[in-house]
This record gives sequence, C-alpha cells and structure tokens, in this order.
Amino acid sequence: MLEQELDKILSEARALKAETEIIEFKEAKEGYDFDKIGQYFSALSNEANLKGKSCAWLIFGVENKKHQIVGSRYRSERKDLDKLKKEVADKTTHNLSFVDIYELHKPEGRVVMFQIPSAPQGIPNKQKHPSLINDVDSWDDVTFLNKARVTLDGKITNTAILLLGKEEASALLSPAVGQISWILKDAPEGYEHFYTPFILTVNKVIACIRNTNYRYMIDDTTIFPDEVPHYDDWVMRETLQNAIAHSDYSKSSRIIVLEYNNKLIVENAGSFIPDSIEAVIHGNKPQPYYRNLFLVNAMVNLNMIDTIGNGIKKIFTTQRERFFPLPTYDISSETYTEVTIHGELINENYSRQLKKHPELSLDDVIALDKVQKKMDLTDQEIERLRSLKLIKGRNSLLEIVGSAKVGLTNKDFKQMILDLLNEKGSATRDEVENLIMPLLPQDLPIEKRQKKISNILVELSSKEQKIQNISPSIKFSVWKLI
Repeated sequence: MLEQELDKILSEARALKAETEIIEFKEAKEGYDFDKIGQYFSALSNEANLKGKSCAWLIFGVENKKHQIVGSRYRSERKDLDKLKKEVADKTTHNLSFVDIYELHKPEGRVVMFQIPSAPQGIPNKQKHPSLINDVDSWDDVTFLNKARVTLDGKITNTAILLLGKEEASALLSPAVGQISWILKDAPEGYEHFYTPFILTVNKVIACIRNTNYRYMIDDTTIFPDEVPHYDDWVMRETLQNAIAHSDYSKSSRIIVLEYNNKLIVENAGSFIPDSIEAVIHGNKPQPYYRNLFLVNAMVNLNMIDTIGNGIKKIFTTQRERFFPLPTYDISSETYTEVTIHGELINENYSRQLKKHPELSLDDVIALDKVQKKMDLTDQEIERLRSLKLIKGRNSLLEIVGSAKVGLTNKDFKQMILDLLNEKGSATRDEVENLIMPLLPQDLPIEKRQKKISNILVELSSKEQKIQNISPSIKFSVWKLI
C-alpha cells in the first residue's frame, strides 16, 4: 500500500470512538509478547471472516483510549519485522500470516501496522460441540468418522470417498464423477482437473484463481482509490463448497469453475432446490430437505458449510459491503445451477450509491443490482427505487442516478506515480497502468487511456526530469525516481 493509503486507514481508525472487532491498538513502546501477537492474529482474522471483511488491523504505537500516537520501537529493524511473518506462519493453520507489515514514521513517533488476512473457511473460527472436547481424544478413527457422519457404522460411504478419499478412490463412485475442473477462459487459456479428497481440493482450486488486487474509485472525498482483491476468499469457498454439497451426482457430471478476466462462474449438475434466491435470503432457516443429506451433514460436521440457511445471504452481504455487484444465480434450468461471482465493478453509480447509502435494505440493493445488470424488475421494485431517488428514466431504460465524480488532474496522476516510485523504488509500465487506468474515464477507448499515461510519463521524465526509464526497452519500461 502507498503511504497515503496507510495514512487514510490510520486516520479513520483513530477517529473511531472505540476499537472495533477488526481494529486493535497497542502501545508496544519497546516490545510485545509473541504469544499475544498470535492470539490477536487469530482473533482479528476470525472476526474479519465473520464480518465479511478482507482483512483486519493490529496497530502498534497508538494507545487504545484516546488513540493518540505514542510511538513504538517494536522490532525497529525491517529484517526483524519480515522474520515475524514466517514466525507467525509456522504457528498457524495452513501457514496463514500477515498480508504485510507497514511502518509509518509520524511526527509523534513510529507506527507499525500489521495487515491481517480474513481467515478462510475451513480454519475453525470457533469450537463446535464444546461438550465433546474432553471425549474426542479417546475416540479411535472409526468412532470419529462415525460421529462426524462421514462413515456409517464403520463402513465407507460415497461421502467418505468424496471428502476424504484418495484420488484413485474416486473411481469407486462410478457412474458418479468426483471431479472439479478449473478452466481459464481468456488468453492464454488454461485448465486443470482436481479429484478427491474434496476437503483439500477446494484449496487447490482457489489457488489457481488469479486473485490479484483491483483498484476502483467511488469515494468523493479522496483522490486515492480503494484496493481490494477481485474476489473475497470466503465467497469463493462458500460458492464452491455449496456446489459440492448440492450437486446431483446421479447425472455423472463434474463441477466446473470458469475464470474470466472479471468474473468467476461455478456450475454444478442439478436444479436449484429452493423456489428462489429471495426465499433463501429471507428464510433464515435450514432447507426442509436436501439432495445429498448425508453429504451435507458430513460437510457441516467438518466445518465446510452450515445448514442454518445463512450462506447465500452472507455471500450477498459480503459483495454488498465491498460495493461490488451481487452474485448472479441462474436457476432456470432443471439440469444445472450456475453462480456468477463478479470481481469488478459493472456500474460505478451503483457502487457509489451503496457507499453513500449504507442504510439501504438488502432487498433495495438487490433491485438496484438488477438495474445495473439490465435485468427485469417488478413494478414494486421500480416504484421503491424511484421513491428513494436511486434511479431515473423510463421503465424500459432505467438508469442509476450518479453523483459528481472527483475531477482528477494530470497533477494528481503525476503525484500518484511519484508516490508509487517512492514506495516501491521502481515500477514497470504495467504497474503504472494498473494504478492509473481505473481512475480514467472508462468510456474512453483503452488506446486513448494508454496514450494519456504515456504523455504523463513523458512530462515527468523529459520535461520535469523527476523520473527516468532504467530499462533499454520503451515498450517494457521500468521507471524510478531521479
């Protein structure tokens, strides 16, 4: 992150009346106990997961009452901070560690900001069945698997093969198919097939997805863009594990994950059992029946899914809190169910309205999402959105009402490039484009946006002589400060 972005995060955190579940201040003037760091890492990571946030923050050098900066000398050498990443990874499930550790040198003193990732599903957030804690160590493997409802009376089930079986065991499912295929749908195309055990395969599929950071700008009060991963980790896992739980394995069909530049599509065999997505969101209760009841119960006991009926609603809520388009469910077919997870904004006005109006109900957000996707709305939905002054135009040509956008000048773009180079030491042309392109008018052809960036680089290098290209190639330039 750039220093200005970190300053913004720190200022907003200090402005809070009290700490939140995903922000923790510690003075740590000289040092801090490693075990306590581990405890805060675990707690904040889990809370970020539960709140649908991509990360949480542990901040040293700020006292926790009035949030005044007091300065911290904790691991003052950079190499010692970097070592902490591995030390934490060695102690956590799946080697989870800090996204990064940042130092801010403020007039009042040094502030150390630990960016903690949201815990992925599958890393326990809380203990299930606490009354059994004292008994579980005395169980043999058969007893444990029986109680988890993976096996039945000590006998192997299709569920046991799907979730825990070795790859070669998937042949025992025939004619059912225990396979998940990831397919990259843009150039260069790629694919990979994954088999049982699905309890581990989910991680492997998600590792294939190019979940790089995405910049967008919808905040009228700053010239700095927001930056988040294209896809929320929990949303990906929940969507994929729902496909595993609810597939119709009698159709001898695999689960497919299609990755495009700006979206993921997860498809599984079998119709969507509930009547509608709205019924699931408003139900807030378990489904009355399941296609694969034994499999669903086992996945619940292995902490892969829940049966409370909150999973899909949380997917919607998480996307809404990121100001992203809501998931699109195609449940029209009797033979398959298809879910699209959007990894980029479709309409900036939609996202700006969500940021401006956090009080909107989920029903209102769903209706507004339909407008940006050019989907049909009911008369009641249209009337409601009009009354909230969120849409305009005729019913057949509805538009989301926009607001004035911050006018960024070449001077702003130049300063952002200088800040980038000051932070990283150097940056490629691609990195400069990734920084600036999302902030230029998206209705401009990409060639014109690239030309504008070229002109800004020329001005900074040739006219102002603040930066230079240290690469012999112009097309693949690498820039640094003079």
